[in-house]
Amino acid sequence: MLSCYSTLAVWLTETRCPHYFISNCNLVDKLFALETIARRLLRIDKYWLSSWFVANYIRQSAQLCPESVSRLFVDVITSTKLESAVSAVVDWRLKTTTVDLWLVFCSSKMHIKAVVSRYYITEWSCVCWMTEFSKIGPCLSLYLTAVLQLQAVRNIKIGSVN
Repeated sequence: MLSCYSTLAVWLTETRCPHYFISNCNLVDKLFALETIARRLLRIDKYWLSSWFVANYIRQSAQLCPESVSRLFVDVITSTKLESAVSAVVDWRLKTTTVDLWLVFCSSKMHIKAVVSRYYITEWSCVCWMTEFSKIGPCLSLYLTAVLQLQAVRNIKIGSVN
């Protein structure tokens, strides 16, 4: 990652950024403050990048955790404390993943019933739904098939098949 920043900084300093497909095309225009941008990119080191990552991603993820886990990030002044705090987040997520997946599964089942009973389902929308639900779990595709078949039987019974 750092080598990408360094390469970009060099290209900006030399006001050249080669196009990937067109060899004689320069993607950099001299209208930008290229030297300022290059200087900022060159200041990025491993410490800065890891601090930025912790501040922008790890701490925000920790805010979703219970207070006992999120308060571990109050004083992560050493790498050992940071590692311990991140491990606590990972442990908490591993323990709650099954519950979260179950909630998504139950919610998806309710949405399937509601949509199938209220809206006209086309072949295209059915394929789209099957694809998306199979990403959550193969059971949802089977559930959708069963609900669609029951809806078709109901429509046949009341004589509203088109």
